[in-house]
Amino acid sequence: MSWLYDLQQYQDDAEQAALIAELIVLYIKQGHLLNAAELLITYGWLCVLFGHIARIQRMFDEYAKR
Repeated sequence: MSWLYDLQQYQDDAEQAALIAELIVLYIKQGHLLNAAELLITYGWLCVLFGHIARIQRMFDEYAKR
């Protein structure tokens, strides 16, 4: 996931947090929980800072109910 920092240029931290949150949600929807966990462990602080954790939690809860 080094491309998140090396190849991407962000306007600000909020944009980066939104992209990471979307990737985590996408991974959860696809059942790639290890990839989602890797992003969440690495960038979870950024998602918390910008309020994306509640959405990630909802998506995981929906996935777990299946």
